[in-house]
Amino acid sequence: MKKIFFGIIIILFLSNLAFRNKETYCLNLHLKSNKEIYKLDEPIILDVEITNCAKRGVWIIIPESNLEEIFRYPHCIFTVMNQNNFLIKNLYVPCKVVTPLSPKEFIYLNPNQSVKIYKNGYRLNDFKKMPEGTYAINFLYSTKSEKEQYWFGLYSDDYWAERNKNIFWRKRAYEVEQVKRMLVNVPKTELISNTIAIKIFNEAKYDALKIAEEVCKKEDWPWFDVNIIEYSNYWDVTTNSKSLGRNAFIRIDKKTGKIKEKHLTGP
Repeated sequence: MKKIFFGIIIILFLSNLAFRNKETYCLNLHLKSNKEIYKLDEPIILDVEITNCAKRGVWIIIPESNLEEIFRYPHCIFTVMNQNNFLIKNLYVPCKVVTPLSPKEFIYLNPNQSVKIYKNGYRLNDFKKMPEGTYAINFLYSTKSEKEQYWFGLYSDDYWAERNKNIFWRKRAYEVEQVKRMLVNVPKTELISNTIAIKIFNEAKYDALKIAEEVCKKEDWPWFDVNIIEYSNYWDVTTNSKSLGRNAFIRIDKKTGKIKEKHLTGP
């Protein structure tokens, strides 16, 4: 009877231990933009905030560089879809040396505490111009590295196998071992943020259309099926484009906004 009772205690203890060792973390990822409508070439600044919504603290990693998408974990990836559900790729081109994971990047989040992944926001269109249109954007944060070496950036491939010969490993061996120990406390997870919508419009183009519309009203010309083409020094606006007759044509100087040419074609 004592053996059975003792066995039950052991089972309960191990079950309780297993329960406590379960990943009971709860992290929430929230994405927001500094505005919803942007002029063409205006900086698009995004904020990503991660919140610990569990009842206990948790270790996370906030990268110091914006260039971890390809080179090392944690992966921080913005997905941008245009209005045709086409994935916009390569929104920026990495141009800096990506450093290995550092102990300074480990952050302890208390319950209900939040932290920004990018301290000053992420400028989405710094490296590549985004054309006018409507975009849906979300953000992925991943620590689900399959291999330990994937945390060490450009040092993680050929150099990893030769780490005893490489100057990086000789200089920073202690720091690497420290990072490896700290990684044990970081949940291996993948988070996807909410999706936000932004709109980019070409202000100069809209101004040209307004000018052309005023011309058509004054001349009693048709203002539908409107088409506009941008050239280096002027805009060409045509109306009633699906008809062979009564087509209005207005050419507008891009610099001054003055009408360079206007006429009506067709009967």
